[in-house]
Amino acid sequence: MKAVLSYLLAFGGLGMMLYALTSVAGRFMYGVAKPMVVHLLRTNPHQAEAMCKADKTTFMSAVAAAIKTAAMMKVRDPNILAQATKPAFDAQCTQIGMHWKSVLKRAKTAAALAVGAIVLGATAGTSVILHVLLAIVTLAGCGWVFYYKLDVDRSLVLARAEVVPEVERAIAEGRYQLPP
Repeated sequence: MKAVLSYLLAFGGLGMMLYALTSVAGRFMYGVAKPMVVHLLRTNPHQAEAMCKADKTTFMSAVAAAIKTAAMMKVRDPNILAQATKPAFDAQCTQIGMHWKSVLKRAKTAAALAVGAIVLGATAGTSVILHVLLAIVTLAGCGWVFYYKLDVDRSLVLARAEVVPEVERAIAEGRYQLPP
């Protein structure tokens, strides 16, 4: 019975890690995404907004909120735009942080299941080779999720200083206006 449970824990940890990994897969790191967003803000702000709206769990969704808020104000004064974009960006950052807390909770659960499977398999007297291999894969995936979470936290701080002024500049210079 303990042997079967240990295998269930090992595969459950792998499944939980894969579920957490879906939040990371296919997403750009900040170093890649920032130049794209800044370039689009300078050349085609409407496309930048569409691209930012598509990515819900990174700094780009906060940039999309800043663009939307600044455009709805229908003002071109940079001082007033700065007073609107930064609070909108910060409010969206809170939601992004809450999302990543739930992703990290899944990753921590996966790591605990993988380690628990090894311990239970060793106490049950079964061969722990499969348990160890699954735990290595699970912990590597969890490490990737943690690394990406660190990049998301870093990107929220950097984007506030580097990308939000570009949003304000695009609105103030009249490159972006709400469609009629």
